[in-house]
Amino acid sequence: MKALLLFLLFLSPGWIERRGPQLVCQDQPVHFRGMCLGNWWVPEGYMLGLSKATSPTQIERGVLELLGPEESRAFWEGYRDHYVSRADLELLARSGFNAVRVPLHWKYLREERELQRLDWLISECRRLNLWVLPDLHAAPGGQTGDNIDDGASYPWLFESAESRRLACQLWREVALRYRDEPTVMGWELLNEPIPNWPGYDDLHPKLDEVYREMGAAIREVDSRHVLFLDGAEWATNFKAVSSDWDSGLALAFHRYWADPQEIGPYLALRRSRGVPLLMSESGENDDRWLTDFRARLDKEDVSWFFWPYKKMKTESCVALVKGPAGWDKVMAWMDALGLEGEARRKLRPSRAEARAAFAELLENVKLENCSVQEHFVRALLPGD
Repeated sequence: MKALLLFLLFLSPGWIERRGPQLVCQDQPVHFRGMCLGNWWVPEGYMLGLSKATSPTQIERGVLELLGPEESRAFWEGYRDHYVSRADLELLARSGFNAVRVPLHWKYLREERELQRLDWLISECRRLNLWVLPDLHAAPGGQTGDNIDDGASYPWLFESAESRRLACQLWREVALRYRDEPTVMGWELLNEPIPNWPGYDDLHPKLDEVYREMGAAIREVDSRHVLFLDGAEWATNFKAVSSDWDSGLALAFHRYWADPQEIGPYLALRRSRGVPLLMSESGENDDRWLTDFRARLDKEDVSWFFWPYKKMKTESCVALVKGPAGWDKVMAWMDALGLEGEARRKLRPSRAEARAAFAELLENVKLENCSVQEHFVRALLPGD
């Protein structure tokens, strides 16, 4: 088994196919050991030290307020250039990961410049023998109703015909662009749709409808890539998610802050439905929990992706970003969303302070200026 895993680790990424309850490459079972590139296209406040400006739109608004239109656009271009670079991907490959999951924001799927960035990522991962799993983290209208989907505080994707049409159109365009690319292991259609909040139960049947619509749009142009389906309620509940309408489906679950051994219901799904199972996101815990959960997944031959690769503040990541000088003033301004008038103006950093903080942040997010958290890597990849 160890020899097979080593063989697959250094195997050039080839087509991933579904064979019953397994995912295979060149007729050999594949065990994905992946890292999520969170906070790149879809920034989240907590990974930048923020507590109230939590969604991408709120964060972008704060940057715009402090830097103005031209400088804020330049900042975000530099941010996306530096946050994930060739050196970052080389570190992941060298550490022993064999795949990356890339959260996508729907608005960038309409910009050729950002699609070229995705081209670059896939090309680099092909060179480094890393598979790529794109996931629609922020869908048109929002699929979650929380900061992580950058929507309008409700999963409007499931109520809005316009949003559903656009989501299907975007997936079709992405699938067409990469339909001949084996480095892409598949498409994760939605990240963590429909939370377990009161009043949302009636949305569950609509999740299956949206998945079928997205799948049909993709299959018009791409018959080969695997389609990964998250369950409802933070990717934990699959009761309303059918898995028999396409021969290339797999189920993707997430697990946070729970008993690391209790994955029996997901294993039962794999047995009863005969479909592949993927743990596509977990993390944000101490090393002991990560080690126990990763070991449990490996024992049950469940492939995994952990979250996140790079962030600020806490050490549960591969690369820790140092906060810039004056970042406390920037955070105070950006987090003061509910204040108005003089109460908020008093918190505003000077233009020089803001410019200096964001310029330093662009330097700090470069891997050469980050602290690699070896303990985190060892929890996930202890070695043979």
